[in-house]
Amino acid sequence: MKRRTGILLMIFLTSSLAQAGSISASKITSLVATNKDAYLVAFGRDITSSPSCATVKRRFSFKVSTPAGKAMLATVLTAQVADSAVYVTGDGTCSVWSDSETAKTIEIRNVITTGNTTPIVR
Repeated sequence: MKRRTGILLMIFLTSSLAQAGSISASKITSLVATNKDAYLVAFGRDITSSPSCATVKRRFSFKVSTPAGKAMLATVLTAQVADSAVYVTGDGTCSVWSDSETAKTIEIRNVITTGNTTPIVR
């Protein structure tokens, strides 16, 4: 019985992770503050591997009532002011906004480009 429970737990966790969306090196096109303590961050292209609840394919959401949410907001605002691309991963749910995946991480990377070459990520 314990083995079966462990196997079911592994399947559940693996399937949850498989549905988490992400977007790489994309600039923010829109940032919306809502009256529900949520921010919606939109991008110029679709998020890959988003869960089925995320019917808006170019947007992540997060709450600002937590320390993590406040850090995400600071990161998003910094990226917009600096006109920098961001890397975002989702948590596989739409728990903050029903049609947008909830952000798990938001990252700004120092990207250097030289001429027509591929960007170098530091």
